[in-house]
Amino acid sequence: MPGFYGRYEVTLDGKGRFLLPARLKKHMIGAQEEAVLILNWGDDGCVNLYTEADWNAEVDKLRRVDEDESEEKRRFKRHYLGGAFPVELDSAGRISIPKYLLQHGALVKDMILNGNDNRVEIWDLERFNKFFDGFSHSDFTAMKAGMLGKKQEG
Repeated sequence: MPGFYGRYEVTLDGKGRFLLPARLKKHMIGAQEEAVLILNWGDDGCVNLYTEADWNAEVDKLRRVDEDESEEKRRFKRHYLGGAFPVELDSAGRISIPKYLLQHGALVKDMILNGNDNRVEIWDLERFNKFFDGFSHSDFTAMKAGMLGKKQEG
């Protein structure tokens, strides 16, 4: 299955819920009535949303980490797995975000759902825009060339 891509603007309500856009809902849960999605800490101050299958692939990667190797690895694994929060869409198609993840993402009202391959990143709109401040078209072109092997345009 292709990964997640695209950006969707959503609004968080006063109870920490947002409506999952129809296109994402179809891609993430299909026709399933009670599919479980997983919320967790994201990099750079976002919150990640995984399908159950993609989350299980993340857990499989962690199982390959030798816990006895270092305290740092054990600490990371505890924090990462402990932060995972399973959610189901309510009858209106909304997802509730727990308080600790709302705080991690500084999520208050206006948000961006940003597709990033095996997960959807949930960003505070202002934080997302600040993250990309100064990221120019030439920066993008150079990074694309380096990552995808495309010739840079002059």
